[in-house]
Amino acid sequence: MADGTDGFPSRYEGPRHVATGGMGEIFVARDTTLGRTVAIKRLSERFARDESVRRRFTREGLAAARLSGHPNIVTIFDVGESSGRPFLV
Repeated sequence: MADGTDGFPSRYEGPRHVATGGMGEIFVARDTTLGRTVAIKRLSERFARDESVRRRFTREGLAAARLSGHPNIVTIFDVGESSGRPFLV
């Protein structure tokens, strides 16, 4: 999956920053593969080289993915890394 010029995989069109939290940033974008609007959480650049934080971020995504389908839990559509930073969709 090739990175676009905005630091996300090219399948995510027009990412727009909407919030910043303790570990990362939240963007909204159009997923051209699934044909839907998605939220993307990307690990902050300041944590990108910290392996313990990266593992924690990945565990968060995997835990949410296992719970997908519950009415009060978000569904995880994608997990990956782009431009050296992990992300969850």
